[in-house]
Amino acid sequence: MINNKNILIILLILVLSINLSESLCIIGNLICILEGPLLVSVAQIFSDLSTSGNLVQVVNSVLTVTNLFNCNSEVELLGGVLVIESGFVLNVGCKFTIKNGASIQFLTTTPVNLGLSLFFMDSSGNSSLSVEAGVLNTKITEMGYEGLELPKLNIKATQFTLNIGQNIVSSIDRVTVNFGNTASNLLSIGTNVSISTLSVKNSASAIDIPDILLNTLNLDNLSNVLGIASSTLQNLNINNSQLKLDKALNIPLISSVNSVITLSNSLVSIVNGTLLNSQISLPTAGQVLLVNGVLDLLSTSIEPIQTFSSGSGILKLGASAVLSVGNSSNIVYKLNNQLQSLGGLIKSIGSLRIPNQVNKITQLGLNIKSLLVESGQLLLKDSTLKITNSISFLSSTKGLMELEGGLLSLSNVFDIASNTFNDLLVSNVDLTINNLVFDLVNLKLPNRLSIGVDASLNVLNGLKLHTSIDISLLDGILSTNLVFVQSSADNIVCNGLTPTPILVDGSTSTYQYMCDDKMIVLRLESCVGVVCPNGQCASSLSNCPSSPLPKCQVGEIRCLDGCHSDIESCQDIDCNTVTCTQPGTSYYGCPFDYFQCGDGSCHLNKYDCCAPGINCTANLAPTIYRPELSISPVHSLKDITVPIVYKNSALNALDIYGYVNLPSGYIPGGALKNLQITYSEDSYLDSVDGDSIWGIENEISLFREAAVSMIFDVSLENILSPIFNIPVTFELKIPGAQNLDLNNYCLYYINTQNNQWVCEASGTLTLTSRNTILVNTPHFTNFGVLLNNYKPKPTKSPTGYYPPIFTTTVTTTATTTATTTATTTATTTVFLTTGGSNPGTSGSATSGTTTATTTATTTATTTATTTATGYTTYGGIDPSLEEVNKSNKNTIIISATVAGGAVLIAGGAGFFINKRIRHGRVVFWWKTRKPPPSSRMNTLP
Repeated sequence: MINNKNILIILLILVLSINLSESLCIIGNLICILEGPLLVSVAQIFSDLSTSGNLVQVVNSVLTVTNLFNCNSEVELLGGVLVIESGFVLNVGCKFTIKNGASIQFLTTTPVNLGLSLFFMDSSGNSSLSVEAGVLNTKITEMGYEGLELPKLNIKATQFTLNIGQNIVSSIDRVTVNFGNTASNLLSIGTNVSISTLSVKNSASAIDIPDILLNTLNLDNLSNVLGIASSTLQNLNINNSQLKLDKALNIPLISSVNSVITLSNSLVSIVNGTLLNSQISLPTAGQVLLVNGVLDLLSTSIEPIQTFSSGSGILKLGASAVLSVGNSSNIVYKLNNQLQSLGGLIKSIGSLRIPNQVNKITQLGLNIKSLLVESGQLLLKDSTLKITNSISFLSSTKGLMELEGGLLSLSNVFDIASNTFNDLLVSNVDLTINNLVFDLVNLKLPNRLSIGVDASLNVLNGLKLHTSIDISLLDGILSTNLVFVQSSADNIVCNGLTPTPILVDGSTSTYQYMCDDKMIVLRLESCVGVVCPNGQCASSLSNCPSSPLPKCQVGEIRCLDGCHSDIESCQDIDCNTVTCTQPGTSYYGCPFDYFQCGDGSCHLNKYDCCAPGINCTANLAPTIYRPELSISPVHSLKDITVPIVYKNSALNALDIYGYVNLPSGYIPGGALKNLQITYSEDSYLDSVDGDSIWGIENEISLFREAAVSMIFDVSLENILSPIFNIPVTFELKIPGAQNLDLNNYCLYYINTQNNQWVCEASGTLTLTSRNTILVNTPHFTNFGVLLNNYKPKPTKSPTGYYPPIFTTTVTTTATTTATTTATTTATTTVFLTTGGSNPGTSGSATSGTTTATTTATTTATTTATTTATGYTTYGGIDPSLEEVNKSNKNTIIISATVAGGAVLIAGGAGFFINKRIRHGRVVFWWKTRKPPPSSRMNTLP
């Protein structure tokens, strides 16, 4: 009897017969025993399926076996899926041919022990087999591929074990294991398995990466990955994972995103790679991460402080290593490790923060914005630093930093477009530089090493200069001062280093190293040819501009035919027989007919000059200290201090006499200029009217004696007589400045319109803590600090100490007889006060009584009493006697014989001092006398 159920079965058989094409499928209870090929192109479901040696093809479709799959023939999964819900038997002869993205799914909860014979057909690299199971133990007994189609396995399981047969020599191109974020995961791969790329994903438990032949390892979303010891590993890619490297490992290329890499082994090395939002942890001191190539540490965070590495282990850079830290200029990046280097470089557009470095670091390169050291010390040897903003220690206690050898590149250039410029600020650190090389990368305005108020600099063994600039660009550069170091608290210790000019490394130019407590200057001299007497560079002396006559030697007098040692050589000069110089010719040193003294002063009589061993006038600075031609690059939008340079005769080298401080905005707009400081000829300075200072009776200028600073001419490139928006400050190292009453001095400048010395009304002189003088000016011209209402000094005593103050009382009595013979007795009491050992100080007083008896012959009896009291100083202004000097008294100092009632003053021992009431000062009567040539003598008059 045929019922509805039987009708349904008959219809199903008919449908299956059509789908199975020419194959015979004997169906009983949905059991199919193939007696011919089976083509599945649409979804098919069987309770049991036995291949019985027949070909099964699943083409882009799904074949499902719900109970038992019995395979003893070839199964072609051509983009198709085989689903086995329960049991399976893979007999000898069962072979899976894979093309495109084929898949086998095991839905059973029991462990699957799978032996596979695989062959991968060519499909342009798209052939892969995906196997899904709970616990999957797989052994590949046979494996082959067509063309370049290497085997690829995609495994999804909670536990996965993979082994291959001994006779399989080909490697698996790719194995992907997805644990599906389950627990109790296990990955086990036989040591004889060779995998090009192993990808492990989504595990919440510890995963131990086996030691296999492996090229690339991809780790994704793993909470705890252990191991990795493959000697063949070339690429390590980590994403959102925690990786613990507990075995020695070399990683040629690493990529990490949102991950933490922890070392628990002694040494792990990385050649190249990128770590994005990732950290490296070196927990203990014995762990070393060695970087041998280029490693980029990047971040997408905007947090102001970010950590890339931590722990007490060592981050070590190989000889060619480049560690690039961070990708934002506004962020501080921390490397919380001990650093070692074999010649590697750490670079960052941001700031680098490191802890106290216990040991000295050698051959480290730093190319960063700022260097922040948390505490303690940082000792660098033979290292190269290119730091643009700052070096500082963050602790409350000042740190210690040493740069021994190596190179410091100050390469930040003033950006005219943005008007920005940063000096390299050093703060909260005692910095020592020992035989350091400065790298010169531009000739305009390099940034400077700025020593902050809470820092100090100790210089050992001088500085060297290197440049990679084209040598031809240096040719012709002369007297250019490049300030490489400056201190805002005068905390530079130079240790007396004054090396002679030496060659710039990499160039034919020379430089002079100058240093004081405020700045270090390297002065370039690059003259191809000769340096002219005026300091300019020319191809030959014949091409030099005409120069003033040079200064005569000490003790020589300037004559029309040159300098001579005695005055007689100047007398009766016949310019018809010798070459004479026109009297109006410009000169350095003393004018015509005057002797050149060793202290820079000029005298008609050379015995008025200072003698060796006798104190010379301390404030005759202009001709002793003469500014050298110097050029310093400045910018109107940057606070800049440049040096005033002079030749220090004691050191026989250039030195720093003072400074010009130019504040930002001193002239309008943004302008890069050269500030030039030079010296005007003495002949010009002698011609400048100074009557208001030293009086009109003088036939020569007394600027040499009235000045306590050297005279220097300041000018700004291409700006004639500039007037400043903000006053410019001079700081001058005036000898004995602390002993001067600055109320009596003024910064004088030359008014070129009327050729007069004029006191700078806006320039108040102030004394600094370092005994230098500060004064402001709103313009540039010739400057000098001169004594107001200058009073010349008298001719010195030949004994060399300050002339005494005499109070002399003379009583003379004469008696006349008819025989015209009389005896006169004169008594003189002398009170003597001698000067101190230093100019400008008062001496102690001594007294004595002298009794003189004089016999005179006269025609009358005369009684005369003369009282003369006088005060004078020598070698400076004596503050205690200053007001006395202003008194309107005549002084007669007597060593005499009284004859005929007249006091005769002996010329060899006496002098006359006359108060010039008109000018309020004391001068010697012969001091301003210029005798004719025929009456000049080399002795006292």
